[in-house]
Amino acid sequence: MRSAAVPSRTPYRRRSADAPRWLVWLLIGGLHAAALAALAVAGVQVPLPSAPQTLMVSFLSEPAPAVEPPRPPPPPPPKAEPPRMLATAKPAPAAMQALAPEQPPAVAEPAPPVPAEPGPAAPAPEPAVVPPNFAAAHLNNPGPQVPYQSRKLGEQGTVWLRVLVSPQGLPQEVQVERSSGYPRLDEAAVAVVRDRWRFVPARRGEEALAAWVRVPISFERNQH
Repeated sequence: MRSAAVPSRTPYRRRSADAPRWLVWLLIGGLHAAALAALAVAGVQVPLPSAPQTLMVSFLSEPAPAVEPPRPPPPPPPKAEPPRMLATAKPAPAAMQALAPEQPPAVAEPAPPVPAEPGPAAPAPEPAVVPPNFAAAHLNNPGPQVPYQSRKLGEQGTVWLRVLVSPQGLPQEVQVERSSGYPRLDEAAVAVVRDRWRFVPARRGEEALAAWVRVPISFERNQH
């Protein structure tokens, strides 16, 4: 016969110093019962002991807690790198933006012209001056007397005189403007106009004025 296997004595840790002893014996009995049941199932006959064997149970003290070795200091935190500037591609501007058509500026309608207040009436223009006249038929102005010496020598020509005519039509001053080339003829022309001529005076409207007039006097060979 094979001797029954006696389970190995496994030391049990005492949970506490004051644990009840009956709990320990109950645990040992449970283990024996379980072992016998296992052998019966396997077909092994286990002779019953004539007398119960005394099991020696020793209570082991709890082992001292393991002292953990000192942990190495944590590595220094990594240095924070400054943020890198990343070039970002900007979208290209549109080639041309559609512009709204400009509205033509509103043209304000011109205000109606304010009628100008009538100012003082402009003075009427002065009438033109009519120069003196010496050729009027009713004047009967005679021709000059040709000097004897001039007639003998055949002197002839035309004298231009400037005559200042008074408002009464009389010659106030007679001047030789252009000579005939012969002093005797010039003197004869001045004498006849100064002494024997009359004029129609110059006029501005109804007013008679003193004015100058140019008078030509001609001398010819056949003139007496």
